[in-house]
Amino acid sequence: MYNITDSDGFYYIEDVPIVDCYWNVSASKKGYDTSWVEIPIDINSTYNFVLTTLNNTLFVGGNGPNNYSRIQDAVDNASDGDTVYVYNGIYYENVGIRKSIDLVGEDRNSTIIDGLNKSSAINVGAQWVTIEKFTIGNGTIGIEGWCNNFTISSNIIVNNEKGIKLDDLVTSYDNNKVKMFAGWMSNCIGDILLKIDNQHISEAEDWIQKAIESNKRNGMMWYLAKDYALYAELFNRKGDLSRAKENLSKAIDIFKECGADGWVEKYEKELATFS
Repeated sequence: MYNITDSDGFYYIEDVPIVDCYWNVSASKKGYDTSWVEIPIDINSTYNFVLTTLNNTLFVGGNGPNNYSRIQDAVDNASDGDTVYVYNGIYYENVGIRKSIDLVGEDRNSTIIDGLNKSSAINVGAQWVTIEKFTIGNGTIGIEGWCNNFTISSNIIVNNEKGIKLDDLVTSYDNNKVKMFAGWMSNCIGDILLKIDNQHISEAEDWIQKAIESNKRNGMMWYLAKDYALYAELFNRKGDLSRAKENLSKAIDIFKECGADGWVEKYEKELATFS
């Protein structure tokens, strides 16, 4: 209750509206539903988000009653965060991916995508896509796509005019006029080359070194930390654990300076696995 006094006595005004202000805070992670909460701006507190996994797997091939016969049909019916799991077999199709999904084969030697010599066997136009455990062949390009959070792992890429199309990406790097993007683009190219196979490690190292030099020069510290983490992955692949630990430690130190606690925790756990 609020009161006002004047020469005639007391006047009472009840239910005066009070304006409350809130932060609208969200947390999101690949494979999980986004969670939202409103937190009063005058409260300094920690909120523990509980994320619900999307965890939906669509199956292609095999003997399941609801399994798809074509990879593209499963991809089209998937949602962001889903996994499309493909059983062994030969799939004659050109797969277009426009959602953030994991496309996983049962066995890379016997789960085959044949591009029919028409166009790209797989064309990716979305972030947070993972492609792993396939033999990919008979496409004008094996895998075509932008590298932004795009992971290619444990695949065999054969009998394509080009295995993975990097021409457009390298051209974009060459034509780039914004200095702060140079390191990020170099990291993307290096990451793709590192994940193709062991034959491209030397090229990957050249691009990662470019990324480190660029991000160090331009003060892009968070990206520099990512560069050192990728460099550590490269040395780990080469069996040079000493340099892998050295570079991952550099990444952790920079992430600490940036206040990126989640990345610190992630890479400290990874560092502990190096023996």
